[in-house]
Amino acid sequence: MSSRVTGFLNRLAGLIILVLLFGSCRTTKYVSENERLLSRVEIVNDARDVKRAELKSYLRQQENLRMLGFWKFHLGLYNLSGRDDSKGINRWLKNIGEAPVIYDSTMVDRSIEQMGLFLDNRGYYLSEVEAKVSYPSDRKAKVTYNVVAGPRYRLNNLAYKIEDKGLEALVLNDTANSVMRRGRGFTSQMHERERERITETLRNNGYYNFSKEYIYFIADSSVGNYRINDTLVVVRPPENTAGRTAQGNHARYAVRSVTFHVNVDPQEISFSEDLGQFSIDTLQFEGLDILYDGKLDFKPNVLTNSNYIVPGDLYKANLVDRTQSLLSGLQIF
Repeated sequence: MSSRVTGFLNRLAGLIILVLLFGSCRTTKYVSENERLLSRVEIVNDARDVKRAELKSYLRQQENLRMLGFWKFHLGLYNLSGRDDSKGINRWLKNIGEAPVIYDSTMVDRSIEQMGLFLDNRGYYLSEVEAKVSYPSDRKAKVTYNVVAGPRYRLNNLAYKIEDKGLEALVLNDTANSVMRRGRGFTSQMHERERERITETLRNNGYYNFSKEYIYFIADSSVGNYRINDTLVVVRPPENTAGRTAQGNHARYAVRSVTFHVNVDPQEISFSEDLGQFSIDTLQFEGLDILYDGKLDFKPNVLTNSNYIVPGDLYKANLVDRTQSLLSGLQIF
């Protein structure tokens, strides 16, 4: 082992010993008389399917970092520093250390609120979160959150109300892939995931302008026994909206043509008053149009082999994304 490495390890060991001897003994060194160090935060949780780590992420204030589950090493480093910040050693210790976390009652209230919202989103609508604050010493505070989750609401039934009957078969024939299953624990994320799933299905079947904003849910918990009857509603597009048919339904699109622009900016051409500045040539290959400025430096099948969009077929968002991904990988545009 080199002398440089040995010297570093010796200095590190010395620093650890100093923290153990002095830094950890005065954890409230930088805590004022009217303040309290947040010495400990605990969560007592009775929900089987909610992990304590999930609840912990909603705490608005946590105690200083612990190493090995018990040692507040970084706080100890900070406490080794002196109050004279003009000295480099003091600035260095404070920079690599961690300042004491001062107990703030408003952060406790916010933590209770955030954990309550999280439990609501997981279907625990009758949950209760309380905090008990104790004071191990004059300048220390310990906060214990007691989470009583209560019964979890579950999905009892899912009904569909689809205003545009042209969408009905596509939506109902794909329910095997639905995340909304009877008896499953109810969560707000279920609604969002189902909206995204149905939107993806429709956009892959010609409904180019469809978005998840056309889908919403009506949840009814009055059925009792901690069950929810849910209704999925798909609405028609509003008037004067792109993608609306004369009958007021969602328009279904087919691909009219596919055009590749090589070294050509379609927007620049559209807004240019002098088209003579462009030496644009057009090549038709396997039913596709290739527009290029100057010389085409590769064979046309390089483009067509990466294309999954076929003129005359229904618009499919997944094939557009796949084609764009493959073309980007070619790095020729």
